[in-house]
Amino acid sequence: MATAAYYALARVGLLVAVGQSNASAIWAPSGLALALVLRCGLRIWPAIFAGATLANLAVFAQNQAGAPLLVSAVSLGMAAGNTLEALVAAWLVTRFVDTQLRLSTPRSVYLFTFAIGAAALVAAVNGTTELWLSGIIQKELIGSVTATWWIGDFLGMLLVAPMALALMQGWRRLLRRPAAPVLLLLTLTALCTAGVFFGKPEVLGAALPPYILLPLLAWAALRHSRDVVLLTLAIMVAIAVPATANGFGPFDSGLLQHSLLDLCLFIGISTLIAWVLATDGSALPRFSPIPLLALAVCMTLTVITAEWVRSNISRDAQERFDRSAIAVGNTLSQRMDAYESLLRACSALFESSNRVERREWRNFVAGMHLPSEYPGALGLGFVSFFPSQDLERSVAAIRADERPRLPHPAGRQTRVLCTRDTAGAGKRPQPAGDRFRHAG
Repeated sequence: MATAAYYALARVGLLVAVGQSNASAIWAPSGLALALVLRCGLRIWPAIFAGATLANLAVFAQNQAGAPLLVSAVSLGMAAGNTLEALVAAWLVTRFVDTQLRLSTPRSVYLFTFAIGAAALVAAVNGTTELWLSGIIQKELIGSVTATWWIGDFLGMLLVAPMALALMQGWRRLLRRPAAPVLLLLTLTALCTAGVFFGKPEVLGAALPPYILLPLLAWAALRHSRDVVLLTLAIMVAIAVPATANGFGPFDSGLLQHSLLDLCLFIGISTLIAWVLATDGSALPRFSPIPLLALAVCMTLTVITAEWVRSNISRDAQERFDRSAIAVGNTLSQRMDAYESLLRACSALFESSNRVERREWRNFVAGMHLPSEYPGALGLGFVSFFPSQDLERSVAAIRADERPRLPHPAGRQTRVLCTRDTAGAGKRPQPAGDRFRHAG
């Protein structure tokens, strides 16, 4: 069951991974793994390892990231890093916080934040190293992939671990029928989140800023229990992540990774604020600067990391665009050269023959294999110049051809624009009024 749950969450997170790196800014499995180790102990690690291995293997195979033996080795190495991350995080939380993740004091929130931040480095550094050594990512992507990996794992443990642990400890208590004030809060949260991410300014009168959701979190933290905070955060995330991934909401920038990182920054700060507000502040002296300083450090680190990743993603997007533009330019140049060589071959045919007959021309064109050798060329034709006195006989001969290509059916008057003076062969034809004829 634990393996299946980890695998399912991993496949969802890998839908928005950076290229073929399997590094995602949305990584709920890290939180599930931490909750499993805290709840079940060290004996659960094989299930985490198996789920991570299967998910990485499946996505690598789907993306054709490399040879089967290579991606198998990389998948095992990355799964080992994911498992070690959960074990390190669980040890730090057990040592400095508590195994129930009650987060009842501001100090426990800050220690929990630093513990999972340190543990997330384990998987991020290990995974990026595996990807670089295997050649799946280039050296230039090491920084952005590591930062994206760290953000996804950190946010997963910050948000999902308390939720998963609360469900394991007493899902009936968490999902019991809420009282009217709680139901009102959850309904307002769903409506406001939907308005922020799906609302149209022309309907609402103005675009709703995402920060209108913070008072709802404060209401849940100060007036209700931690369980209500968990439900409020779950509703916000369940609406915000799919909306942003599909190009909706205030965080959409046109680049998926850029948009998700902005969303993760907002969710991370909102979650930290909610956990701090939901604690019992009586454990600290009055006017203590410790909560504000710790919260400022966490927010600063999150903003710096997100800005770093954002700049790297923008630079990588520009480089990919430049490479694509150069490739398109080279393709167009090569195609124009191919068309020019085709026209030169046609010119050589006419130079080597006194008169090119239609059947001879069709055989020549068939031998050039236009669809495969000259993509984009829909056809190849030529214009025949007839002496004005031979026009009627020439038109009759063309009509008798097995594949007539006259532009108009019989009965319609078509001006024949190209005539040839027998005395001026080889020169560019000049129209002469009395030599223009009409063909029916």
